[in-house]
Order: sequence, then C-alpha cells, then structure tokens
Amino acid sequence: MPITVYFAAGAGIWPRYQAPLAQALAAAGLEADVSAAPPADPAAVEYLIVANGGDVSDFAPFTGVKAVLNLWAGVERLVGNESLTQPLCRMVDPAMTESMVEYVTGHVLRHHLGIDRHILNTDHAWRPETAPGPAARAG
Repeated sequence: MPITVYFAAGAGIWPRYQAPLAQALAAAGLEADVSAAPPADPAAVEYLIVANGGDVSDFAPFTGVKAVLNLWAGVERLVGNESLTQPLCRMVDPAMTESMVEYVTGHVLRHHLGIDRHILNTDHAWRPETAPGPAARAG
C-alpha cells in the first residue's frame, strides 16, 4: 500500500519538487502517493511536506501524520504552532550549511573590518584606515 504524502508547501513550488520527490522516493524503494491537492480526508495523510507560507497552518485535522517534513532549515515559524503535535523534521543540506557559513563569515568580516565606513561614505572622501587587529577587536 503506498505512503500518503500531502505536499502542503504551496502549489506555486509544487512543479519544482514533483519530479525530484518521485525520483527520490522510487530510488529509496518507497511507493508513495504524493499530491499537492488538499486531501479529502486529512486523517488519511501519513506525511506532510511543508514550507513557510504553505497551505497548512492547522495541523490538528492530520491525526494520522507520522511526521511533518519542512523544506527549509528554519523551523521557527512551526515550533510555536500549538496544533503541531507530530514530529517535525527540518531539512539538513550540506550546500545550505556551506552557504550559511559563507554568509555569516562575510558579515563578521564586514563588521570587524569596518566596511560600512566605506560603503556609507556619502562625501566620497578617501579615508585610509587600518582595521584593528584581533586583540583590539576581542572583548
């Protein structure tokens, strides 16, 4: 009997996910009925795939759901939802982790090197300044 999956992450992104989901499930040897159409019987759904701004905000009708799978790494909008009593799985993706590390590193360097001094230099005057060393920045 196939697994019942409701793709409730939004109809707008369903076309991007439909084929890759089918391929991944088949590669894992799982038979699944995945649909972006709201189910006639929410209690029959076994897995929910969600995203911020998706189609489901009230999880109470989904009494048969074994897990809620979030497409995004951030789950802050979901963890406060009192109707969510099912296990919540957040996405862990090595490429996203690497991108987050690069983003944070860039902004830490921006702060420590005082880059905003140059970006926000409205009079366009060159003011050569040496960034303070690590000892001066610590603390």
